[in-house]
Amino acid sequence: MARDIFSDENIKLFELPGYSRFCENKPRTKALIVHTGGIGKCLGLLRLADFLKQNLAVAEVDFIGRCEKISFLPRRSPVDRIIDFDKLGLKRLECEPADYELPDNDALAMELAGYEWVINFVGEKGGRFEQNLIYTLYQTTSSEVVTLSVSAPRDYSGHISRFHIEEFYCEKGPSIEALSTGEKLSLDMDAPVIRPAAGDADRGREILTKAGCENPENAVILAPGSGKAEKNWAIENYIELAAMLYAKGYRPLWLIGPNEHGLVERIKSSGDKNPILRGISLDQLAAVIAAAAGYIGNEAGTTQLSAMLGAPTLAVFGETNRIHYGPQGARTVVSVQPRNSFSSHCPEQTAAVLDAFFTILSE
Repeated sequence: MARDIFSDENIKLFELPGYSRFCENKPRTKALIVHTGGIGKCLGLLRLADFLKQNLAVAEVDFIGRCEKISFLPRRSPVDRIIDFDKLGLKRLECEPADYELPDNDALAMELAGYEWVINFVGEKGGRFEQNLIYTLYQTTSSEVVTLSVSAPRDYSGHISRFHIEEFYCEKGPSIEALSTGEKLSLDMDAPVIRPAAGDADRGREILTKAGCENPENAVILAPGSGKAEKNWAIENYIELAAMLYAKGYRPLWLIGPNEHGLVERIKSSGDKNPILRGISLDQLAAVIAAAAGYIGNEAGTTQLSAMLGAPTLAVFGETNRIHYGPQGARTVVSVQPRNSFSSHCPEQTAAVLDAFFTILSE
């Protein structure tokens, strides 16, 4: 986890009173997580998926969501299969329960058959989506269904990934205890839950070489964008970082999202000649991260991905709650920057960020 997120007390093995380990001889089961959020929020659920597998005798964890954001997870994480929310037709569950129709042998009911645990993050607890989801599941399977909160309360003192597990237990503790041996469960919050897939580093080196990085192992990914403009550290700071990295023998590589055309124009107009990667898939990005020297970026899902893959990662944060949402990784640092540095060039702050990044690289 990011070193400045948790106190020493929270870094220890995480144990919840009353947690119990399932019997070793219990039939192995399947679990389903339903979440339509972006990559960052979905990555925050991987520890829950890992918890289900490691402690609740779950053999398979599948994920229903937006495929373009999470299709890279199988082979790299506890998630075994991705099911597209829209293609499956789950939008229909948002209607009033009185208007919901489910024909015999409906394809949706057949697809959802066989899941003992269904953890839902769409809609509200007791809402239309949950009611229709339960009705659909019960046509084929007696499932344990729970709808959990997407966000943690403001006064919650831990990371969102920990909150999801705590809330899951609070909601389904009796069902868990009914099948338990009475042995306490524990969860290591430092254990990695996503790793590069076989061949990622080789594919990443190939992508970096084609992009213009002569020595891929010296490439440092700079990601100056995010899902919201107010989370973007001033591009002038990143341009200076690129120049400083180049002077130190590294090859800066710009990672630009498909809708960030303005950033490309500002980078080029500054005279920067470093390679630019645009429009690559998250599967390709995971490979690039595995091959590169490190990553510097804003609060964004791709920054979360870099941290969780174990790459040296520096995350630039502003006013977002870093305790809840800071990226987790053994070689990750969150650098909280003043508000003015998100709108204008701040040389002193830029130098401090680079120093912090080099500290990670040296470890």
